[in-house]
Amino acid sequence: MNKYSAITLFSLLFLLSSCLSTKPSYYEKDGQMHVKGNDFKFGKYDCVIEGADPSSFHQFNCYYTADANHVYYYEKTVENADPSTFVVLDKYSIGRDSLHVFYGSIMVPEADVKSFRLLKHGYERTDSLLFYYCKPVNGADPESVIIYNYRYIKDKNDVYLYREPLHVSDVNSFKFVKKRSTDYQWGIDKDKVYYISYTHASPIPLEDKKSFQVIDEEWAKDKYFIYYGPDSVRSPLGNDKSLKVIENDYAKNKDYVFYRGKAIEGMNPATFKVLEWPYSIDDSHIFSRDKIIVEADYATFKILTDGFAKDKYHVFYRGKIVEGADPKTFKVKGEGFGNDKYREYDLR
Repeated sequence: MNKYSAITLFSLLFLLSSCLSTKPSYYEKDGQMHVKGNDFKFGKYDCVIEGADPSSFHQFNCYYTADANHVYYYEKTVENADPSTFVVLDKYSIGRDSLHVFYGSIMVPEADVKSFRLLKHGYERTDSLLFYYCKPVNGADPESVIIYNYRYIKDKNDVYLYREPLHVSDVNSFKFVKKRSTDYQWGIDKDKVYYISYTHASPIPLEDKKSFQVIDEEWAKDKYFIYYGPDSVRSPLGNDKSLKVIENDYAKNKDYVFYRGKAIEGMNPATFKVLEWPYSIDDSHIFSRDKIIVEADYATFKILTDGFAKDKYHVFYRGKIVEGADPKTFKVKGEGFGNDKYREYDLR
């Protein structure tokens, strides 16, 4: 997902769900209350609200309803909710009565109803707890919390991704580093660089904070090292302090070509060229990822498709020799599949 930030994808999904979904509506038929609508995930629905009394049935919003005895969320009964004191707290799925807080049809047992209040970007709090979509953020301090967006918060103790602490070395010096469309995929404190994926943060020792800069979603550098976030790798930058990111996990400067953060031994940056993944070349060698394919014949090497290549002696799949394959008659049949005049090959 290195080409699209999480916030962009979230926005696209929200837009898609808005276009394909319709708000629920309610009607009475044969003495029973029904809810119907169209959900982008589950499709069209038309459900009976079991036990609902049509004579006292009323709506709080499009999602919460009630009669004289019960509160309902869509067709589900909200257990333990008191319809006489129930109020809706947002447009969608949070409500409370005099004793409890509810998220959808589920009671939130940790929430103190008297001090519970909404914040922003899906976060809520009470006097003692912080919540993300009504589930506690373990260890977070609601008094010192700073909410950056729907993914990230910070308090006096740590930085958090959704509900999970990132365990940064120094929370006081920590800051997010943003580059173009990225949604804070890099962070930095006085000791470490953090590449923040969609589930956790990977720390990498930091050499020079003053010169640190993010190049794109996955690459960063300071004046001594390059940093490749997804693999938590750093490598010496060499004498040339520039860095140009190239397709398919490559970057280079005048001294080195890097594959996923590691310098490719034996690669000439001046003549380096990316072929179809995982292959690349310079003026004298064929490479797979960050390794020379020693067996490859440079003069006759040819890219096929779906990870296959060949020369006059061998067939290769993802940089490794396909033992016994005949390069003259070999044909690709798909990712990991091929055949020659002798046999079929399944390399998955």
